Amino acid sequence: MELQVVVLVSLKKRVLAATEGDYQEFQKLEEVVQFFQALQGQEVVLLGVMGGQYQSLFSRVAQLGIPVWRIPMFRLQELTGLTVRASSKKRAEAIRQAWRVKPDYFYPMRPLERTVSLLRQLTRFRKDIQDTFRKPAQLQFLSALREIQFILPSGAEEVVEIIKEAAKGLFRKQKLQDKLKEALQGLESVLLKEEKKEILPITQSFANPRFIIGAKEDEEGLKAQIKSLVKTHPLWKCFHPPKNSALPPIKGMGSVLVGSILGEIGDIRRFSSPKNFRAYARFHLIEGKFPKRVAGKLSSWNSHLHNVLWLWANEQMPKYKHLWRSLYLWRKAKEIQAHPEVKSRIIEDKQGRSRIIYDYTLRHLDSRAKRWVGSQLLNYLWDLWQKLECNEDLEFWYSNSSWPIYFKRVEKELKDGLMEFLKAEILKRQRNAPELGEARLKEI
Repeated sequence: MELQVVVLVSLKKRVLAATEGDYQEFQKLEEVVQFFQALQGQEVVLLGVMGGQYQSLFSRVAQLGIPVWRIPMFRLQELTGLTVRASSKKRAEAIRQAWRVKPDYFYPMRPLERTVSLLRQLTRFRKDIQDTFRKPAQLQFLSALREIQFILPSGAEEVVEIIKEAAKGLFRKQKLQDKLKEALQGLESVLLKEEKKEILPITQSFANPRFIIGAKEDEEGLKAQIKSLVKTHPLWKCFHPPKNSALPPIKGMGSVLVGSILGEIGDIRRFSSPKNFRAYARFHLIEGKFPKRVAGKLSSWNSHLHNVLWLWANEQMPKYKHLWRSLYLWRKAKEIQAHPEVKSRIIEDKQGRSRIIYDYTLRHLDSRAKRWVGSQLLNYLWDLWQKLECNEDLEFWYSNSSWPIYFKRVEKELKDGLMEFLKAEILKRQRNAPELGEARLKEI
């Protein structure tokens, strides 16, 4: 029986399945699955592009027992000259041509891909719950509580204060819950009969805001699922190696952040170089400037991946004592040396008004250093992950790479005076707010 090759590509909100000389369009993903179910038992292979849409669909087809092979986009463009704006049919034909000429450029779908697809969906879903519902609801709750405290009778102050304190921890501390229960009972005893009908239901509603608590419980439930999945991925141990490992730990990278990175990247072999990898995460420069979104234009980077990496670089990485924090302090000192003075320039805003902005302030240089550390992490992950895909001994690779020498040089320079320079410069530049400078020194 002759091998039947099916190519799957996206077509706006539809899917295009291309066989030899024939094209079929599907509106729903369920229809695509049914199409492949009808092909079960035949000599069939499915081809597609690595990354992008429909990776979960590829995984579903693979579960039907149909071999799925995918090619990195850069390989496809390199081999066929395919352009970014090529039509779906041209993309399908380019994939078929690449299969005929260079089948070794294609990688088989692995069972691990299902885990990666699940991580992508679960981390995004958890982020949506957090950003679009729980956090805004929490802010609205506190705002309403601030307003209503002036309407409640004087005996309710204690209840309101306990609710405020409990809300910070999302009502999870049992001691505060018990304290709140006692305060509500005390409030009931001092209220007049006619006040009880109005005041008690209001205070009890604020004392148990299920819309916030339930959302947080959903977040925690998703976090537990993500944690169990991410620990099955071989890269997890590279983020958190054992103490006797040569690999440097990446502190501040919890299960959700690592799950997001794995889910958004999928397969590192999609990227031809660290430079392309950084560009996909928006940790790159275009004509010497950090790229920004342009209204009406599709961005070339993955915003979800960028946000996760920036969260680590900006908030998590500086909290812990590890090599990546040393790299951050080293780079910050170098930024201060390179830009000893704040510079002002006049720009025109969207309303056509002129205003002054300041470059190379301490905050600006701090952000530059953090963004640079994020780019270095991506370089490291690209190196590490590529070796992992080649089944190389990661301990041996790292020990013989340039990374240990690099980190040792950084720590030596900090010890030999660069750290003292950094501390002195922070105090010097915070002369108008010395207490803030002292606080930053304590952090360092």
